[in-house]
Amino acid sequence: MLVRRKPAASESSDVQIHSDLVETLFGTAGSFFAGLLGGLIAPALAWFLLGECAFHGC
Repeated sequence: MLVRRKPAASESSDVQIHSDLVETLFGTAGSFFAGLLGGLIAPALAWFLLGECAFHGC
């Protein structure tokens, strides 16, 4: 017989933290595009400073 146990406090708070993080990052179009632009900074700097495509294998 399968018995469901009540999730521990840390498990439910982890789920809540993940939910809040996703809502914060992708809740609006502005936050999505800001994250997208921020994610392109490192590869762009690597290409500019090293002259090599460091992140997509070219």
